Amino acid sequence: MLAKTRGIALHHFNYTDNSVIACIYTENHGRQSYLIKGIRNRRSGIKLSQLQPLFLLELETYHNTRRELQILKEAKVYAPLHGITGNIVKRTVALFLAELLYKTLHTEEHDHPLFNFIWHSVELLDIDTKGVANFHLAFLMQYSRYLGFFPENNYSETRQYFDLKNGLFVNSAPEHIHFTNPQESRLISQIISIQYEQLDTLRTDHLTRYNLLLKITDYFRLHTGKAMEIKSLEVLKEIFED
Repeated sequence: MLAKTRGIALHHFNYTDNSVIACIYTENHGRQSYLIKGIRNRRSGIKLSQLQPLFLLELETYHNTRRELQILKEAKVYAPLHGITGNIVKRTVALFLAELLYKTLHTEEHDHPLFNFIWHSVELLDIDTKGVANFHLAFLMQYSRYLGFFPENNYSETRQYFDLKNGLFVNSAPEHIHFTNPQESRLISQIISIQYEQLDTLRTDHLTRYNLLLKITDYFRLHTGKAMEIKSLEVLKEIFED
């Protein structure tokens, strides 16, 4: 059945010399894998450049619920993401977020609130001029809400340890190893409630930010049950060290 839907590019890999399989999170069909043949031909209606991480797309597909691999008839870029493609920091943040979404978004059911959250977040990342260094931290916290493990923000002067296993702040270090120190916990409390427009008010250095990111990805691993090796983490670290 021919169907139209919006989509967000997450990942693609070679299938043959002249075809790829693209993983795209769609508005109407959830996560889907599309076989795109002849993509390297000059006359191809779909270009590899359209499948860059987090590109916002308008798709026309031959959708069949009995197939694991769908067929992509046409893809158009919804709006050029000049802010992301022209900025190495934003481009690296987009690469990281796309990789994490690829490893955590597995449902083929539509989820319009989640789709709209990701779509809107990409648009904001593209135009954001302040607080870009903290964007991915705020995104991950808000994304956890849609996956069902949004933390309880009960931080206080007496509860200065964030228990990653249980998703709340406690008054002493847990017996397990999955928790944050008081400095990290204070920042996590701020990130939980911060709006994208306020990201430039979050003051931290690149090393603390990277350690926070490691803790938050550990939080995702604990609550999704998936052993996630995020290759772009090191790239992100190097970018923010410069």
